[in-house]
Amino acid sequence: MKLWPKAFTSARLRPILFWVVIAGLSFGGLGRGLWTPDEPREAEIGREMLLHPGFVPHLNTKPFFEKPPLYYWALAGAYAVGGVSETSARAVSGAMGLATLVLIFFWARKDASREVAYMAVFILATCVQFFQSTHWVLLDPMLMFWVVLALWGAWSALSRGPRAASMAALYGGLCLAVWTKGLIGVVLPAAGLLLFLLLRRKDALMGRLRPVLGAVFMTVFIGLCLWAFYVAEGRDALYQLVWVNHVERFIRPSTTGHAQPFYYYLHALLVAVLPWLLPFLALFRPSFWRRDTADGQASLKTFLACVVGGGVLLLSLASTKRETYLLPLIPPLALLMALALEDALRRGASALDGADRWLFGRVQPVLLSLWGLAVPAALVVYTRSPRPAYVALLAAGLLAGLTGIYFGLKARLPQAWDAHRVSAALMCAAALAAAVPVAEAQKNMAPFCRWAGVAVPGRGPIPALGADETLCGIIPFTTGRWIESLTAAQWAGRISSGDAPPYLLEQSGAGRGDEALSRAGYSVLGERQFGPGRTLRLWRLTKQTERAPS
Repeated sequence: MKLWPKAFTSARLRPILFWVVIAGLSFGGLGRGLWTPDEPREAEIGREMLLHPGFVPHLNTKPFFEKPPLYYWALAGAYAVGGVSETSARAVSGAMGLATLVLIFFWARKDASREVAYMAVFILATCVQFFQSTHWVLLDPMLMFWVVLALWGAWSALSRGPRAASMAALYGGLCLAVWTKGLIGVVLPAAGLLLFLLLRRKDALMGRLRPVLGAVFMTVFIGLCLWAFYVAEGRDALYQLVWVNHVERFIRPSTTGHAQPFYYYLHALLVAVLPWLLPFLALFRPSFWRRDTADGQASLKTFLACVVGGGVLLLSLASTKRETYLLPLIPPLALLMALALEDALRRGASALDGADRWLFGRVQPVLLSLWGLAVPAALVVYTRSPRPAYVALLAAGLLAGLTGIYFGLKARLPQAWDAHRVSAALMCAAALAAAVPVAEAQKNMAPFCRWAGVAVPGRGPIPALGADETLCGIIPFTTGRWIESLTAAQWAGRISSGDAPPYLLEQSGAGRGDEALSRAGYSVLGERQFGPGRTLRLWRLTKQTERAPS
């Protein structure tokens, strides 16, 4: 029994269909609204970069010192080509994701096998962290591509010698990573490279990386980046970029947020690789590392393990932690997991020991069957409506899951892998086609903000209380008007002086509006809650009945 019709097993047709599916997963669902909290800020910075190009990004007309300009230049370019829209903004992440998949494919095909290449691409394309991040207006997918390019260049130089292409990829990738997100673009891959060189110190591999030449090149490049910031905005720009957004993010999360314990990435990594948890766990089996590899994959395994392990260790040392910081490490980890999965499929169920047989033939099929059912089942429960689309997705997921379980129990692992891919692809398609529209109402602030931009007369700035970077992004992006951010003291001062703003946009947590606004003569024109912690209200001053408290 074959899982696929004969027409779909053609040596020419299957690669084409494979890349059509991958491209569909990469660029599907890019047109949804900008979701809180990060997307409105990033998209608006790119729009302002289009309006006023420069080295220092701007948000709500004010300098934004957190990041270098490369990603925002790319956003501005996307807007120039496709127009200012959510799709154009998100297309940059989709393109970086697809470019990373192509790079991983050619890396794996050259240094492992064609089968490993296809497995690595599919595992990477459908794992949670990669799929989510590449469908988000976020600079980390661009950082990921440059880091993976640099790692491929380093591996190529270490394994085949320092050729021009490998040196250009290594140091060019590092430089562009710096221009994307700062020094993390260098130190993250360097942590893994240093660990690998330490383990292989007897082989004297350091010279193949041309470290002196690379250090000079990187010093000049980073110096030019800092000099450009200084020329554009002065000493404060350098202080904010270097100290606040590098040093303090590393040692003092109380000033930048996202404080997490040291062990945070232990569980974050398990979630990031879903649904491919079992190939990940197989990496901790000593037999995977002891097994002889006639094709020279032992050194590649060690390199990839050092890259991932060194990077996770470095990220764990920082006090500021987020799951998105793992993204540059997911592609080499996916390649390593593909090596483990291909090893199991190549040896066959009869040659696997009991633990591996359970991992790949029992537990993984069950996990994938549940994974394919997760989104449609959650939608039925959440909406309390078994819509035909949800039922169809449930049926397709159930069929793929049962097929995977059947072939797993029959020890036919290649056919089970085919069913796994169907289940994982269904999960991603269900997330884009069915889950996104349901979540849109709670995550997309654009409709309310467009209404507020029309309700407030004129084209000038909109006064706002409690404005954060999200609000300072979404209002200009959707209305073309700026936010005049007021503190409670500034607003009270304007009330006392008789210069009360006739309209006021308030952002607060869930619950009732500010009673001081009601006492000052404001009434609510409209309000909307976005999740449990964010509510927007538009107030209009009807009459000033009481002086605001000083």
